[in-house]
Amino acid sequence: MKKKKFLKKLKESLNGQVPKEILQDQLEYYDRYIEEEISKGCGEKEIIARLGEPRLLAKTIIETQGNQDYHCEENCGNEESDGNLDWNRILGIGIGVLIIILVMVVLFSILKLLLPVIFIGIFGVIIYRLIFQKS
Repeated sequence: MKKKKFLKKLKESLNGQVPKEILQDQLEYYDRYIEEEISKGCGEKEIIARLGEPRLLAKTIIETQGNQDYHCEENCGNEESDGNLDWNRILGIGIGVLIIILVMVVLFSILKLLLPVIFIGIFGVIIYRLIFQKS
């Protein structure tokens, strides 16, 4: 199959399934890819064969486009349209980190106080058993 026919089939398979911008981007991408591979010395038919059937490639592009839309709605919806950061999220993360640090400091302080008591208790039991253990 030649490049023109490959791109035509890809366009037909993507047409109406993805936004026009995505359709145009994909056609330009594969056109450039094929040209770059030809410039490296590969044969046009060999390159097209490696790419596979245009309908299957279009199906993958359509599925990937659907996942990107979902991903963007889920993760990009908290940013304002002008690209500003979501300061509420940043502040929340900062407060969360501070709380974790505070909890760790309190736990280590308690452990620092209890550690000698624990060691004395353990060594007391060991010494008691060594001294008073019946042979």
